[in-house]
Amino acid sequence: MNDHNHTIMITGYSFAMSHLSKWVDYYPYKKELVMVIPKGWIGRGGRVVFERENLGGVRKIYCWAFRMNKYWPGLYFFKGFMPGFLIQALKVRPKIIYNGNEVNLFYTLFTMLIAKIIKARHICFMWENIPYQKKLSGFKLKFTEWVVKANIKGSYAIICGSKKAENIARFYGAGNTFVMPLGGVEAERFNIPREDHPGIVFLFSGELDKRKGVDIMLAAFTQVVFKIPEARLMIVGNGKMREELYEFVNQHNLKDYVNFLPWLPNSELPRVFARADIFLYPSVAQKGWEEQFGYSMVEAMAAGLPVISTNTGSISEVVPKGAGLLVRAGDYSDLAQAMLKLALNKELRLKMGEFGRNWVLANYSNKIVAQKYYNLFHR
Repeated sequence: MNDHNHTIMITGYSFAMSHLSKWVDYYPYKKELVMVIPKGWIGRGGRVVFERENLGGVRKIYCWAFRMNKYWPGLYFFKGFMPGFLIQALKVRPKIIYNGNEVNLFYTLFTMLIAKIIKARHICFMWENIPYQKKLSGFKLKFTEWVVKANIKGSYAIICGSKKAENIARFYGAGNTFVMPLGGVEAERFNIPREDHPGIVFLFSGELDKRKGVDIMLAAFTQVVFKIPEARLMIVGNGKMREELYEFVNQHNLKDYVNFLPWLPNSELPRVFARADIFLYPSVAQKGWEEQFGYSMVEAMAAGLPVISTNTGSISEVVPKGAGLLVRAGDYSDLAQAMLKLALNKELRLKMGEFGRNWVLANYSNKIVAQKYYNLFHR
């Protein structure tokens, strides 16, 4: 496929989120792309509606998508299912169908079968970085493995969000694998001048959830502020732990040191990052899940911030040595020591920030990701 005479249909509920589909704006030949996505996607526990209005000249088709909620937890396998895709695929007859949904979902199986019918190449995506045998058992394990094996066997290529995901894909028979994220980041938009401020400002941006280690972060901050009274912490995001975190701050007399901001659209994050010195992302493993990528960390590196995170999941692939510090997951004392180390060493902060930004420009910018997609589609 080394010419432009073919159409590529891209689908998946994730691409309804602007920050995950922004790479199409940088795609070298937009006319060959057709995106079939929901009009919007409700995330963050129902608190946020993501929408992607403008796709940079790429043709888009809106389809209804099934959204799992708390009343239908048993229907996880139908997450993001778009029955209307069948009609659109039969109309367009693309040469390639790329589904950005996970390989263990019915919608991926659905698009793979459609690709077989119309004799198109099928490409799908895999984030999963924990072997299914370690998190599932019984019928659910067997059923999940059947879906995964079928999707991998029926696909031309599997895009893997990490090397750990790639190892799992290969375990199930994938031969044609590519390691890259689902989408990139707007690296230039995050490269804005740092705002002057007194003291040291730590920043967290993400879901206020147990698995993000936000409770551990606050416990570590109490140790830091004891030694550096001018230290401050900004927490950006929503989540089920928000009230618990408020209570912790009040109980430990941290109201003058911790500033909470609500969830912000991605376009508003650069100005917040510009007010910080160090980015925190103390993710922890929980209930068969470990951090699969962590876009907030990539955005922080794009903004020139050193990152303090944990050595769990795929984080060590995203935050390379030289761009930050990785500590033991769940250890607030270890986290506090890393926070103090960077807070007291401006030269090291700047060096790590520069290294991280260069790493993002070379690997995770939307321009780079778009070119990787183009190269894959035209192999």
